[in-house]
Amino acid sequence: MPLPVITDVYRCAIEYSIGGAPCANVIHVHKSVSDASTVGNDVFTAWTGTSGPANRQSNIVAYVRGVCTPLDGVSSPFIQDLSSHAGIHAGGPVAVQACLLTTVETGTRGRSNRGRIYLAGAIASDLDSSAAFWTPAAVTSWQAVWSNFITALGTSSITLGVASYKNSTFVNQTSMRVNAYLGTQRGRAESLE
Repeated sequence: MPLPVITDVYRCAIEYSIGGAPCANVIHVHKSVSDASTVGNDVFTAWTGTSGPANRQSNIVAYVRGVCTPLDGVSSPFIQDLSSHAGIHAGGPVAVQACLLTTVETGTRGRSNRGRIYLAGAIASDLDSSAAFWTPAAVTSWQAVWSNFITALGTSSITLGVASYKNSTFVNQTSMRVNAYLGTQRGRAESLE
């Protein structure tokens, strides 16, 4: 499926590996009157910074690159080398097929208006004794990470949200909800450009 045209919206793929297994997260952001290099640099800096998601990922996580694609139908993607970054949190990760599942809420009903982030590389010691749920402390810590990430994006006038490729629309996120249960990657290990 070709990418839709959605004015001032960017598809940002953050690629990394865990023990050689490829992983990726794709998010969509909005910024008025900008370019892919500026948006990409700001998003990737917020993600890999000490208060972004990399801060709570295992130090076994090795970042590879970021790809920021404007959904304008004509511009080329901006590619940034992220190989100098890694997860920051000491401790081994959960299995690469497992993930921390975060729901991106928009306040607008319908499946085209909600999103999910399937983040690999969360540390195994954050699991409770059943190994099926994250501890309440871990959920609280991850909520703070997402809040910090949203704040960092906001300082650059960037808004995280949900892009519907079917409807060619973008809806701003209103909140992030970390799910307490352990999620699965379900084939999301590699991004598609």
